[in-house]
Amino acid sequence: MLDIYRTIGLYSEILAAILATVFYFKYKNTGFRYIIWVLWLIVLAELLGLFHAELGLYYEDEKGIKYNSFIFNILYFLVYPMLFLIYYKSLSTSNYKKIIVLFFVLFLIVSIINWVFIQDILTAWSKYPDVLGSLFLTICIIFYFIELLQSEKIIRFQRSVPFWINVGLLVYYTSTIPFTVVADSLKFGDATQRKLYLINYVLSIAMYVIFSFGFIWSKRD
Repeated sequence: MLDIYRTIGLYSEILAAILATVFYFKYKNTGFRYIIWVLWLIVLAELLGLFHAELGLYYEDEKGIKYNSFIFNILYFLVYPMLFLIYYKSLSTSNYKKIIVLFFVLFLIVSIINWVFIQDILTAWSKYPDVLGSLFLTICIIFYFIELLQSEKIIRFQRSVPFWINVGLLVYYTSTIPFTVVADSLKFGDATQRKLYLINYVLSIAMYVIFSFGFIWSKRD
């Protein structure tokens, strides 16, 4: 069951990246024009992670256990700052921009400290930077909606690519933060663990479907 949803998730990511490319003209004049790079970077990382054994992209410890964690740790290290850049370019409120710069710096510092002193980048999922990045990103999304409500764009928000990207990000990140926080703290049985993974895959698919709908449905900004 999980393999099916994982495959659907990969296809939904690829579809969203393709549609982001096809309909790039709709949002190329907005700060969200960089989302195309984020989506293709995610697709690349997912494919490298899927075929890491065939490509030799893994770290093998002294026990012979192979890890591909570093692929996704590097992905998160790149994606969150890119998303912060998107919001920095998109928002107009000076205080919001200053906060986003602070988010950017704090995320990089926490990531480096985590890799050096807490979690090995090669063998462990970087939980703490991921949780922090998700929280910061959620705040950025809130900033976006506050500005949207206060602007003239509210009249035609439903036909805007940035709006649908924010909806998709909000659906995924606000829903998965609780799971991310407790993932390593609680001892789940195999059945519960599978359910958590399943929920994560479903939310991920929902996010990319929302992205895809937004690229198709929206008008040019």
